[in-house]
Amino acid sequence: MRMFTPASGIPQPVSNLEYKIIKKCTEGKLCKSNLSERDACISQELVNRGIFDKEIAENKTVYYNFNKGNY
Repeated sequence: MRMFTPASGIPQPVSNLEYKIIKKCTEGKLCKSNLSERDACISQELVNRGIFDKEIAENKTVYYNFNKGNY
């Protein structure tokens, strides 16, 4: 377990698997079709917690972005 501070400023515990997905997303956008079902579910949980942003393109492709905040 690690503590991660998202843009909201409230530290949240992050599991090792969630941390690996966060590391992948810092390199660029994550496309849901390129992720396994498990990773896609974890990415959606990270959206709910405010760590990721979710974008839906015109062709209904889902992308996950790292939420950097506006400090």
